[in-house]
Amino acid sequence: MAVGKTGRRPWAHLAGKRSRRDVLKLAGALGISLPYAAFLAACGGTEPIEELGQSTATAPTATSDAAPEPSAGQGGTISVGLWQEPESLTWATGGASFAERAVLLTLHEPLLRVGPNNTLEPGLLEEVPTVENGGISADGTVITIKLKPNLRWSDGEPLTIEDYVFTHEKVVDPNTAATQLLGWDKIASIETPDELTAVITLAEPYAPFVNVTMASWFGGLFPKHILGDGRDIRTEFGRAPIGTGPFKFVEWQAGSHITVERNEHYHRGPAKLDRIVFKIMPDRNTVVAQVKNGDIDLAYDLTEAQIPELQDIEGLTLYTTPGTTVERYFFNFRNPENLHEPHPVLSDVRVRKAIVMAIDRQEIVDTLLYGRTEVAVNELGTTPYFNDSLTPLPYDPEQAKALLDEAGWVPGSDGIREKDGRRLSLLHITTAGNALREQMQVVVQQYLKDVGIEMTIQNYRPAELWAGCDSNGIAAQGKWDLAGWAETIPGIDPDISLFWSTDQVVDCQTNPSGYSSWGYSNPEVDRLLAEQARTIDPEKRAEIIRQVQQVLHDDVNAIWLYYRLDIIAASSRLQGIQPTPFGGSFWNTGDWFLSS
Repeated sequence: MAVGKTGRRPWAHLAGKRSRRDVLKLAGALGISLPYAAFLAACGGTEPIEELGQSTATAPTATSDAAPEPSAGQGGTISVGLWQEPESLTWATGGASFAERAVLLTLHEPLLRVGPNNTLEPGLLEEVPTVENGGISADGTVITIKLKPNLRWSDGEPLTIEDYVFTHEKVVDPNTAATQLLGWDKIASIETPDELTAVITLAEPYAPFVNVTMASWFGGLFPKHILGDGRDIRTEFGRAPIGTGPFKFVEWQAGSHITVERNEHYHRGPAKLDRIVFKIMPDRNTVVAQVKNGDIDLAYDLTEAQIPELQDIEGLTLYTTPGTTVERYFFNFRNPENLHEPHPVLSDVRVRKAIVMAIDRQEIVDTLLYGRTEVAVNELGTTPYFNDSLTPLPYDPEQAKALLDEAGWVPGSDGIREKDGRRLSLLHITTAGNALREQMQVVVQQYLKDVGIEMTIQNYRPAELWAGCDSNGIAAQGKWDLAGWAETIPGIDPDISLFWSTDQVVDCQTNPSGYSSWGYSNPEVDRLLAEQARTIDPEKRAEIIRQVQQVLHDDVNAIWLYYRLDIIAASSRLQGIQPTPFGGSFWNTGDWFLSS
């Protein structure tokens, strides 16, 4: 089924390097569907991307071998521009922003990582646990993992399987307020027959377990020798972490920069760069200006709208990679004045549908994004798990007006609709300093006004917007109606429970570790999500996931805007960057180097 403007999937044309047979075998062992495995086989490698996501440069592109590989430890310092300042550098409580993920991936290597072929490969583990190699039992309830020998933390202390056991204890501890508990909360017991091995027994089969607890940005470990004394994980440790990645933490000067330097204890050998300085800047435009001028070496988390001004600059390489990130507007399904009640306006599916149909999303893609991407259907729209029967709701302002009429909202004297004395006015929030999002707000504001909906705007710094309950995070407090940002599938598994399961709804009193600040709850969706998570057979699981998408689509669960590309601009002297759809841009920073 065609999606959006171009009539094809953004990833359909990527060329693979790993054999299809290898990927299919691995997928079956991990509970990944065969169509999805075929997709992974087709998506391997980092070939230049044509049309959508073309790698454009005046110097070698992402796959160029023009620059010779230098020896390890060549040295040098690079600077990376961040337009968001992280809240914390603790993977279990952070990771909400792209800035946090970028820094975290230099400091923490997960148990497994997604490599250049978009398949799981060992990180801290000796091998990827599968049914074939005995790492996963046939019923999916027992997972055996083994750490690589002689691993050390960045402070030089040995890393053992006791750190894994301790990590589980910390993640499920309510005092940690972990960003998400998926998978970790399924563990019934952990046995440690030796200092490198853990035998993990789950309370029930959970197909996404390996991915969500070992292979995404949630797949790191905590050092027992540091945190075993009870120090605060978010503030004390989160501001000066110990890790396992190619770099180690040096300093964090709030509002200025975060510096990391080569970790001499990294198990893959020393990083080729001496250090990376993440410079914190007020907005994305400042980051772009500095990379254009050569004041920084890499600009991260750029937008499609910035491609034209960056693609022809001498000495700058532009990497654009299709990914699993979707820009969307969330509906708040709960009453901002009382989160235990349904939203007085947005709980009506007719109103939600009217809002979507009032917005010309294709025009937004064509004008603000220069037609570089496609209107989104859902977060699985760029994967083979996508339900091909689904299409974006059309732009139809007259139908939107009819739906609002049907729902009892009639135009007032100033054109804004009213019902039972209530004005149809909605507060929209997003990240301050993001020029594209702020432009889009103004455009959407006018579209909604045209059908009789008032949209007011209040934006916040990312650290304020996405802070946890203990820091009075704006999103978590739920005092908004519409919210705009991007979300990414965490890893290669297509489980979307993190976003749409009722047990992920944030409640700062009873469930501060929930992920869903938008509060979506649907018993049928909960049933299907639970069923797919228990289903080990990959084809049966894929069909259930398609059913989930249909229910969510019919329920108009979000305003799906567009599929985002992963876009970075880097000095052409900076080599070794290998962006991938699932691994992102910072998965291999230990291999980055400066050419002469």
